[in-house]
Amino acid sequence: MKKECENVTLYFYGELDQEEMTAFKAHLPHCPLCQKELSFLENVQTALVPPAAPQNVVNAVLAQTKKVSFWQKIFRPALGIGAALAAGVFFLVMGPNPSQTAPDNTDWLAYVSVQSDEDFNNFAQEFEIFENEF
Repeated sequence: MKKECENVTLYFYGELDQEEMTAFKAHLPHCPLCQKELSFLENVQTALVPPAAPQNVVNAVLAQTKKVSFWQKIFRPALGIGAALAAGVFFLVMGPNPSQTAPDNTDWLAYVSVQSDEDFNNFAQEFEIFENEF
C-alpha cells in the first residue's frame, strides 16, 4: 500500500493540503484500490442524504396545515378559557387545607416498611407454593 492510499478519506472530505491533493490526484488513475474505496465513500454519502419530497407534496401538506375552520377559530380559545376556569375553580375548592399536615419522613418510612414486609410475605408464600408443585 502506497502512502497516497492512506489519503482516500481525507481527499474525499477535502482535508488534504494542495501538495497532497496534487499527489493523490496523480495517484488515483493508476490505483484501482483507491478508486474502489473512493466510489464506496461516494455511494455511502449519496445513501445518507435523504431525497427531497416532490414540490407538489410539500405544497399540499402546507395547504392543509394553513387551513383553520371557523369553528376552530372559535372553540380553541373557548376551550382554553374553559380549562383555565376549571383549573381555577378546582384550586379554589380543593385548595390548601390547614388542618392537614404533610407526612414527615418517619411516616413514609413506616409505610414503606409495612408494604415491603407484606410484599416479602406474599412472595415467600407464592414461592413456597411454586416449590411444592415442582
